[in-house]
Amino acid sequence: MYNIKKIYEILGLNDNASLEEVKQNYRDLVKIWHPDRFNNDLRLQKKASEKLIEINRAYNELCSYMESHRNNPIKYGESSNDKDDNKENGIRGNTFNQVNEAYSPIYPSDTLKFIKEYWYLVLTLFIGFTIIIFQYYGDKSSPKKSLPFLEKTQKSTGPTKREPTEKPEPIAPVPPKPKADIPLKPINPVSLPLGSSPFGGGIRSGNSLITIDNGTKDDALVKLFRFKDYKEKLIRNFYIPAGKKFTANKVPQGEYKLKVAFGNDWDRKLRKFNYNRHFSMTEPFDITETKWTEPVEEGYIERTRYTKMNITLHKVMYGNFKSHEINEEDFEND
Repeated sequence: MYNIKKIYEILGLNDNASLEEVKQNYRDLVKIWHPDRFNNDLRLQKKASEKLIEINRAYNELCSYMESHRNNPIKYGESSNDKDDNKENGIRGNTFNQVNEAYSPIYPSDTLKFIKEYWYLVLTLFIGFTIIIFQYYGDKSSPKKSLPFLEKTQKSTGPTKREPTEKPEPIAPVPPKPKADIPLKPINPVSLPLGSSPFGGGIRSGNSLITIDNGTKDDALVKLFRFKDYKEKLIRNFYIPAGKKFTANKVPQGEYKLKVAFGNDWDRKLRKFNYNRHFSMTEPFDITETKWTEPVEEGYIERTRYTKMNITLHKVMYGNFKSHEINEEDFEND
């Protein structure tokens, strides 16, 4: 228990402060000394907790004292008979209640006070309203009902119709119509022979070899095109059915990319697949050739070192060749 002078010192107030000033200053001190502000420092958090207990105790004692002396004109902390004893021994003739060491950083409003005092009434109303909601909306198989106090009254303009006693038979859902341009499944899918070139024979002026393995479930039309400083862009094209592999020979040197169209049922007139069309393009790769001469007994012989490359159109473990998806327009542009 503190004397009144010590209480004012703890709360940082003058002895003539009003009750509103005491409450406002108490809220400020709680915010300053709240232990949650020092979560990263256990020493400061412990110190703040002890300081806040002291502030709460002083605040509760001062509020209790001010309530008991609200109509007393005598100055807080003093007695009309003995002022000096109050300064040393505290307030004479007044007993303070023991306060808890809990703290509350937010001063409760009237609504919170009402809920604390009548919590059982609030809980009963909440449970009763929840039971009503579940009675009307709990069964998912039955049609939704509206609560009685939410129903709108309507004026009848004619004779009422009797509701049918039997439930109508459920109507089977209508399946969605397939798109007119692309049917769902091919009737007689067309697949070209392995190595066919629907876009022309191409250029065969080199010595390098490229083997392409189509391990996917769709047929593939592969375009081998050269870019950068070369005039000829589309060098070769070849058709590879699903699960097959093809080796293109006599490929000239240069920097290349592969454009691949996947799908089913090849259309010879449009030169494209009718079903499951999707497209991809690989990263650049080089085809190189090196020629040199070697001396022999009869003179000189010319030798050539060329490139042999294997490419898979399906993903393999530890593969080192990347590709990305493209649209149909990018595939057709050579």
